[in-house]
Amino acid sequence: MKKRLIAHDLPVMLTLCLLCMSSAILRAETSPDAAKLAEPIVRAFRSGDADKIVSSFSFPLKSRYPAPDILHPDELRVRMSELLDQHLITTIAQSDPHKDWVASGWQGIQLSNGLVWLNTEGKIITLNHTTKAAESIDKGYIDAQKLWLNAGLKDFQTPLLMMLTKRFQVRIDQMVDGRYRYASWPREQLQSSKPDILLYSKERDFEGTGGNQRYVFHNAPFEYRVEIDNLRVSGNAPGRVVVLRDGKQVVNEGAETFYGH
Repeated sequence: MKKRLIAHDLPVMLTLCLLCMSSAILRAETSPDAAKLAEPIVRAFRSGDADKIVSSFSFPLKSRYPAPDILHPDELRVRMSELLDQHLITTIAQSDPHKDWVASGWQGIQLSNGLVWLNTEGKIITLNHTTKAAESIDKGYIDAQKLWLNAGLKDFQTPLLMMLTKRFQVRIDQMVDGRYRYASWPREQLQSSKPDILLYSKERDFEGTGGNQRYVFHNAPFEYRVEIDNLRVSGNAPGRVVVLRDGKQVVNEGAETFYGH
């Protein structure tokens, strides 16, 4: 005879389910694979040996825009202080590979809620940390951009991205008040000229935790979207411009050149 589920069984079943889920999460966090990949990184940072630290990274290494990406180990040696300060070095060196590094599926292995990310080969691919040196260097890049940018566009706080598509060039900046600004020109036109389109918005949508995101700007009956695909498969554009008119797509162009994050 089949046992009928009655009300007082439910709390017991829910408790068992939660225990099973907690056990699975714990196993993921203490994954021996994650620890095995993190151990050489921790040893390298504990050693303080610059060559061992440099060998812990994967190249090219994406930098925070507007700084250029780091393409090879020799370049990292020159720009080491831009990426690593004593706080970050100590955090990595004092971490426990068996407790502090978490496997996050296809995204890789992370330390301290994404402060540092490793790929599945055990190399550092992302540092979500900004040093004082990087802030100073970024200011230099920003000041350089403002020298050649149209006079009416120089009041931004932070440049977020620039891209070239088949027909357009687009840049998005963050303003002092937190809004995002969209400026667009024909591809062959200089950014020292007045943009054809200039829009402001506070709409920025994130998809999960992988870094994909979308900026949305409205100018009825048009909607302009700038989409960033950080999780793209090889061969796909890193970003694209999509324009809708009354909800119907009229432009969809992938970035042929992309700078940003």
